[in-house]
Amino acid sequence: MAKYIADLDRTGNIKGVGTVSQPASALHRFRVYEAFVGLGVAVVPTDVVREWQIITITAAATGTTVTSAKVDPADGAATMIALDVITAEGTESTILSTRAVHERASYTWVFYPGTELVFPVTNLIGCKLMQSASSATVAKGNILFDE
Repeated sequence: MAKYIADLDRTGNIKGVGTVSQPASALHRFRVYEAFVGLGVAVVPTDVVREWQIITITAAATGTTVTSAKVDPADGAATMIALDVITAEGTESTILSTRAVHERASYTWVFYPGTELVFPVTNLIGCKLMQSASSATVAKGNILFDE
């Protein structure tokens, strides 16, 4: 399976940092094996805790299409659709993981082999990296996946 990195940004007053989902034209299973989230460089952090989540989506969000980077340059382009600068959240479903993290810290989820988040062959199903509540704070994130 080819591996890809979706580099994501949140700039508006919304929960989502970004999504990765299946397009109707290229349905196949994909797995998330790592995710990262933190605040943007222009943010002056305060002493608060932010709750970050990875959640299943069952209908696509609206945002800016991101070209996912290939981990191995010999692989073809990713067929999964990555979005950031989310303007409409999409349909959220199951919370897969939640972490409360101090705002001055970043957080990396690593799903070891055999524990990756696996998404079935279903139109528009995917995952979203998000904060549990809307925030205007600029955030950065990555979703690393294979397909």
